[in-house]
Amino acid sequence: DVENTLQSEIDLYASYTFSTSGGDIAILFTDYYFPDGNIRLGDFDDGTGAHTLELGVSYAGPESFPIALSVYMNVYNDPGNNAYVELGYPVSLPDDYSMSQFVGATPGSDENPAYYDTEKFGFLNVGFSVSKDIVLTDSFSIPAFISFISNPTTDKAHLVAGFSIGM
Repeated sequence: DVENTLQSEIDLYASYTFSTSGGDIAILFTDYYFPDGNIRLGDFDDGTGAHTLELGVSYAGPESFPIALSVYMNVYNDPGNNAYVELGYPVSLPDDYSMSQFVGATPGSDENPAYYDTEKFGFLNVGFSVSKDIVLTDSFSIPAFISFISNPTTDKAHLVAGFSIGM
């Protein structure tokens, strides 16, 4: 008996990055839309709606020490205001590919442990991503990535792929 665990999710985000002499700092806003359960796209009802809103800040170190640190917190439609912290380190690869290794964790939540499947501290992912810009024309390319993610808290693994279109 195979359990169907496929969950639909559409993530829309906006970010603003500013550079300092010690690295880049970004402020992020994400709208996680979960259309499962026949919840309408426009349903933002707190506690029952299809959207969870998150705020975050990330730091990317300078080229001499390119460590990455990100902190995120759900601020709407999550009674536990679940938080997530990730530490990463990039590695250059041949042919304009890049790879980042990462580890992420949550402090857990007593009020909404189902969000990250834990009430206490837990590692949510250990993995790596490989990315490359797919060149379509001399002046237009699409950044694409693929990630392998292992979740020690739930003892599951995920393969995620995506792309970005900049405005």
